[in-house]
Amino acid sequence: MKKKVIVLNFEHEFMSKKAFGEEIIYYFFDFIYNNNIDEISFPKSSEEFFKHLTIKNEFNITFHEDDLSKEVFFNNLKDDIRDYHGIMLINNAYPTLDYIFNFYEKLKNFCEDGINYAISDKSESNFSDIDNNISYKIAALNCNCCEEILNISYENYREKIKKINNFNSIFLDIFNIKKLSINNIFDLNSNFNYISTLNEIKFIINKKHIDNGVIIMDPNNTFIDYNVKIGYGTIVYPGCILEKNTEIGKNCTIFPSSKIINSNIGDNALIQYSTIIESKIEDDTVIGPYAYIRPETVLGKHSKVGAFVEVKKSNIGNNTKIPHLSYVGDAVIGESCNIGCGSIFANYDGNNKHKTIVGNNVFIGSNSNLVAPVLIHDNAFTAAGSTITNEVPENSLAIARARQVNIKDWVIKNKNK
Repeated sequence: MKKKVIVLNFEHEFMSKKAFGEEIIYYFFDFIYNNNIDEISFPKSSEEFFKHLTIKNEFNITFHEDDLSKEVFFNNLKDDIRDYHGIMLINNAYPTLDYIFNFYEKLKNFCEDGINYAISDKSESNFSDIDNNISYKIAALNCNCCEEILNISYENYREKIKKINNFNSIFLDIFNIKKLSINNIFDLNSNFNYISTLNEIKFIINKKHIDNGVIIMDPNNTFIDYNVKIGYGTIVYPGCILEKNTEIGKNCTIFPSSKIINSNIGDNALIQYSTIIESKIEDDTVIGPYAYIRPETVLGKHSKVGAFVEVKKSNIGNNTKIPHLSYVGDAVIGESCNIGCGSIFANYDGNNKHKTIVGNNVFIGSNSNLVAPVLIHDNAFTAAGSTITNEVPENSLAIARARQVNIKDWVIKNKNK
């Protein structure tokens, strides 16, 4: 069944606004794509807007007269009614209700016998009861509409306008829309309406993931960008923000208030109250609570980055643990290492950043400072409280701290001074 969408008016500014990582126009095209629309027509005044959109090449886009009163518009529309099984007319905000109803009157006048149109009024005089100072939005469908639409009484129709006025539109489902409603897509009357649009798009995105087997505990308070991918069985708790091209694997748990930006998360990961930016997290990794994973970081399988740990531009090997209160910057850490509490990888000398390399099976004692550039070989130990500035050989213990000295009775002798 051939279907066409005709956009009667077009708000360039609004359609350029960002919503969950994409311009709003992309969500409209998602609606077109998901419903197998054969052609979409925009006003000629919007032609310049579409030049910068690469997505336009995937659709059959045409342009029509801006002025709906011109006979050429109606003639073309009449041809469309003859050529297509379904026509959807999407209307943007007009100053008064009279303008759009006059358009529909002209539409009805030239429709051929047997063409159904979704105008449910029975008495034109009743339109005077509608407040013309309110900018109603109406999505009008033409051709093969549901019979119940045509049989609606005017009073029911008017009540429907009132109920839906907060969204400034009426959507009548001719094409069995399943994935994307467009109640708010064309809506630029106020910032409130823009926020309403964002909320609707948020719901659409979250529902898509829920339908694919993702458990979103509170869809109203979970914010997921359009291009984010989430695997089956993953649980996302309230307050999470997943942005850009983030990909999350299967059976992960993302606890509340975590923020993940443009990152790749493997299967079975557990992320608690943490921020991850432009990084790669392998399978079965545990992060947080309150960890900060900065760009260009790679965490290996079964690794752990615990409470109040910051990792920047580092490669952490499989099974390596950084349990708490550490900073790791510009480092390469091998497999099965333990980085003790309070350890600092000192990577900046005031002018340049330097790299620290740690081998496999290394134990870094608590409160160690590794001053880059420095190399620690496999199976080495650093004693707690050490400041390491030189290479540590394999299987060696590095102690870099002053020897403890106990002065007997020092407190008693100095107490009253």
